[in-house]
Amino acid sequence: MIGGQLESMDSASLNSDHKKRKFALGHEKNAGAPCLKCGPEKCEGGLDLHFWRKICKTCKCKPEEHDVKRAEEEASFYHVIRSLFSKDSSVGQIRDYFHKLEAASNTPRSEYAKQFAWCPLGLEQRLLIKYMDALPPQMKPKVGSDGAKYRRKQMMYQLPIHDHDESYCDNLTEPEKESMRQFSEHRNQNALGVGDVREKSNPVSKWICYRCNGPINLGEVAVFASRAGRDKCWHPGCFVCDVCNNLLVDLIYFYKEGGIYCGRHYAELFKPRCSACDELIYAEERVLEAMDKKWHHNHHSVCDHCDKPLSTQSFVTVEGKPWCNKCHDEDLANRSEKCKQLDGEFSNNNNNKTTCHPSPEPTVLGVCDTCGIGFIPGETKIVYQSKSFHHNCFICDMCKKPLGTAQFVKRDGGQFCVDCDDASNAKVRKHHTQVHRGSIGTITCAETLPNSTVCDIRISRSVSSTTPLIGPQSSNPQ
Repeated sequence: MIGGQLESMDSASLNSDHKKRKFALGHEKNAGAPCLKCGPEKCEGGLDLHFWRKICKTCKCKPEEHDVKRAEEEASFYHVIRSLFSKDSSVGQIRDYFHKLEAASNTPRSEYAKQFAWCPLGLEQRLLIKYMDALPPQMKPKVGSDGAKYRRKQMMYQLPIHDHDESYCDNLTEPEKESMRQFSEHRNQNALGVGDVREKSNPVSKWICYRCNGPINLGEVAVFASRAGRDKCWHPGCFVCDVCNNLLVDLIYFYKEGGIYCGRHYAELFKPRCSACDELIYAEERVLEAMDKKWHHNHHSVCDHCDKPLSTQSFVTVEGKPWCNKCHDEDLANRSEKCKQLDGEFSNNNNNKTTCHPSPEPTVLGVCDTCGIGFIPGETKIVYQSKSFHHNCFICDMCKKPLGTAQFVKRDGGQFCVDCDDASNAKVRKHHTQVHRGSIGTITCAETLPNSTVCDIRISRSVSSTTPLIGPQSSNPQ
């Protein structure tokens, strides 16, 4: 059986029970579960799942960081397992594992096996003992142990239910649902496998761990992955995902070109994953790349804290997530009720009141190429042709007004705003001579508080000898 908590439930009743509780296992799944990482002080009231981000709204931790109810968690995981292994699969090992699951539902477990939340299916007790003894102590899934908690966390992380059931995704279109079904079918038919635990009983044969290159000695057990080839085997503790290095939960792996992966990281070899909602992105036109991550286009341009749009304002990134300035000031910069200025180190008392500590001296982050004065954390920096400027130093040579994000004309070694250029060079513009518009450019960033970056869209200009002068272009902040 998948876990000790479910051993009294047959597969049919479990499937039916899961469907009845599907809504609760979605948005309201495990509501109120205490956070194992933050504790009740920070995560007051326990898990409050965001409606599409797949994180707790209170503490920002993932669901698997919370002490979720084991029975519901196992039922959700079993739902994923049933979506992977079908009795009608054209792949023999998939059908075989399905039948092992069916048989395990109706087979009593030994007293030894009952100690564990999960055991490899079909192993005689002698080999089961060897397998468990070969695992790192902190990863043995003994009921109530840290190893069992580790397995439960990996169940949710390696095989997220929203990778396998479209009803747990946020408003997929019909073409996206079809793409998800096609990807799932291809994955299950061509990559899915379950490790097979075997004992080395032949003293002549040579078994070498595919990961650490260490030997598997006579009488020891190893894990084989048939997708990788008959001669490939691993120590039980070495049977891990090639990306996250986590022990492959319940020996479930996905194979590609010599590598074995958990479900999460195998999928990411083919589909981008949204940094905000954790779902795979099935439509290329919905992918947005920013801050070295990938996002649904409608999930990037919103504040990670309050969900308000960021399309018309600058923002601050906190651990790779965009925050609006208001949320950053209130929740991270912590404007103290007493000093009303940006704090350095800070803490909260039991009444959730901010205690202000002295701020460190401002850190200088390069100097302006116009005035020679350094940039400080939180200050906007404009970058143009590898040079950096304060906002008020990057100006029109004629009217002296800041150019900011507006278009400008580069001519005769100078730079001019559109209005000044229109007023003084109408004839030149009319004949499309050496007056040209700059091209829309990139995001520039300046460091701020620890783990934070202040970002804004700025124009990076380039001069072309053939581009005619045209009307103003516009750029929307990403």
